[in-house]
Amino acid sequence: MRNLLALLFRLSGLPFLLRQTVCRKRATIVVYHDPEPEVFESHLAYLAQRFNIIPLEQLVEAVENRDGRKLPPRSLCITLDDGHRGNWTLLDTIKRYQVPVTIYACAGVVDSGRHYWFVDQADQAQSLKPLPNQARLQRMASTHGYRPETEYAERQALSKSEMIEMKIEGVDFQSHTLWHPILTTCSDEESWHEIADSKRVLEDLLEQPVAHFAYPNGDYGEREVAYLQQAGYRSARTIDVGWNGPGTNPFALKSMVISDDATLDAMIAQSHGLFPYLRYLRQGSLVGKHSTI
Repeated sequence: MRNLLALLFRLSGLPFLLRQTVCRKRATIVVYHDPEPEVFESHLAYLAQRFNIIPLEQLVEAVENRDGRKLPPRSLCITLDDGHRGNWTLLDTIKRYQVPVTIYACAGVVDSGRHYWFVDQADQAQSLKPLPNQARLQRMASTHGYRPETEYAERQALSKSEMIEMKIEGVDFQSHTLWHPILTTCSDEESWHEIADSKRVLEDLLEQPVAHFAYPNGDYGEREVAYLQQAGYRSARTIDVGWNGPGTNPFALKSMVISDDATLDAMIAQSHGLFPYLRYLRQGSLVGKHSTI
């Protein structure tokens, strides 16, 4: 049913209509995590023909200055979350299409053998997310022996050398906390540590400024925004559904989450807002807002 709905949406002409109206003076941000190169390339071939793919920095400058003239028609930013090792395999496609890409990296996991908790605990991740942060860590340690600092033989994240080569080719690295906790379940001290120290670690690792942030799982509140501003960030990306223009809050940038294994039809439905909006509508939001834990 989902694939049929995506096909009907594509054939309806609505994607074209949205690009010519809603998207004409606003920017779309798409969010991937760990797509296979073949999937990513098929998506990029479609997007590059229909959108002007711009750097995240260009969008943030337009938002900060409330100047829509900085955005070409049908602007789109490509982002990936976490810094998975598989992102390295996308570099040939990125180079071939010569498009800017931003990777929001978990600074405590990249350049190490440490594992992402939500990968190792995939079958329990949804039940673990609502727990207070310390309770979540204790549950994982007691039931599975998982601890964030443990080094494993098999690497899940990008290495420093891979990140540097990707950076040379124009990939932009920004912050996604240290360990990917649900920030709203953290204490004040934990939330500040995840926000401020991830910036410092990435800046030291890559010898570049880090000014942009993505909220893990899309969860944030006024405290997180205040900490981001205090730490010197200039923007933060949510997973609230929508488009971004001069009037957008730079610490609440909207986006469209793309499934890593999405068919082309499904990607079109996701990148144009249909599937993300329907998902939040089922959760009770009429405006496409993620329900914060």
